[in-house]
Amino acid sequence: MAKNILLLFSLLVMLILQKVFNTEVTLTPNFPKNIAPGEEVISEIKIKKGSLTSYAKLQLEIPDGLTISIVDSKSASFTFYSQKAKFIWLSLPAEDEFTVSIKIKADENIQGEKQITGQLSYLRNSDKETVDLPNIIINANNEGLAQNNKKPETEKPSAQLPLVKTNLDESEMNETTPATNTNFTSGVTCSRIIKPSTVTPGEYIVEITLRTENLPGFAKLQDVLPNGFSATSIETSNAMFSFTGQKVKFVWMSLPAKDEFKVTYRINADKGITGQFFINGEFSFAEQDGETKKCILPQDAINIIAADAPTADNTPKPKAEPKPQQEPPVIQPQPKPAVKAPTAQQKPEPQPQIKTEPKTTPAPHPGGVHYRVQIEAGPKLVGQDYFKNRYKITEEVYPELHQGLNKYSVGGFDAYSIARNYREKITTNHDIDTKPFVIAYNYGQRISIQEALMITKQKWVK
Repeated sequence: MAKNILLLFSLLVMLILQKVFNTEVTLTPNFPKNIAPGEEVISEIKIKKGSLTSYAKLQLEIPDGLTISIVDSKSASFTFYSQKAKFIWLSLPAEDEFTVSIKIKADENIQGEKQITGQLSYLRNSDKETVDLPNIIINANNEGLAQNNKKPETEKPSAQLPLVKTNLDESEMNETTPATNTNFTSGVTCSRIIKPSTVTPGEYIVEITLRTENLPGFAKLQDVLPNGFSATSIETSNAMFSFTGQKVKFVWMSLPAKDEFKVTYRINADKGITGQFFINGEFSFAEQDGETKKCILPQDAINIIAADAPTADNTPKPKAEPKPQQEPPVIQPQPKPAVKAPTAQQKPEPQPQIKTEPKTTPAPHPGGVHYRVQIEAGPKLVGQDYFKNRYKITEEVYPELHQGLNKYSVGGFDAYSIARNYREKITTNHDIDTKPFVIAYNYGQRISIQEALMITKQKWVK
């Protein structure tokens, strides 16, 4: 009984494997064995691709002495450059198998044995797979003209070829860019903005803007996150999103038909991690001529450090023994009582001070990006005298109502490094125990330090 079950299981596995392998991709060439100097011959490659409909590229390596022109590309974009013939399909033909045709022309002085190699690259479930073209040998001699007047012999279909499967991000479609054509498409730009969440501590929103000028075809956006961070998608712009191995990936079979679009995703930091962390990324895409190019995203930093945390309010804790002069109590105006003349045994009673609205100075709004140092935050509005009495600060302190709290800052600097140095100076010289930190503004609007550094192209200083 057990033997029968094992035999039935083996047959079932064989049927499944046979079905799987019958859907694999094969290439069958039909090329002449000989070619004469100056001769032109038609050659074919039959592609059996099953139900695949994704992006694909067929690349042929052509030896010197032979040139290629297109006869039938089956809707692929075709280029021949630097002895490489390339067919690019944004979407493969619907047929299970089809044939592409090319014309091979031999130079007048060609001689000897010539070898043509090639490879088909395509996407299956967002992963790159490849299949090699069987090597083609063409003898260049004067006998080729007579022999090629006959119908070329059709080579036997190639055997099922093993697939070489790698993750898409590891190979970038293995595109080799000619040395004389290394600049990517004019107008293609990419930029990233990281904004700390205003709701969840340790959460950041990443927004990437891609300007492709309506570039069609396959493309991939990838960000590499440091350990301790995870990512989930928010807006994909019709891309396939994945997050594996600390790599955030957006993959498009065909880019959106827009000059510019954005994608966003959310990253969360593990609890307890602190320090400076960097995100690196790139946008790779296929140009009209089939070349794959890259737009490198600038490296961005996330700073999870108590003193510089962009989202920390640092609301001061009440002191155990507040000094009377720090903030006199507010007393409503009362009729002035009659004052008795002092006697030898009686001293004059101290008169209560009447406190008016604290004197504050609105913060200046210079154009562009500037930095200040926040020293305190709290629910109560206080004036300049409070900081003069408590910290001996005589310079202007600027109040700002932000996220429901009154926040107080000093200074105004064009460079982050200068603001950082001033933070250290004012903390030490004035014995400020609320851990001041650097904040940033752009045309009067409060922004994150990361965004300010990106706009000004400055570096973060610990």
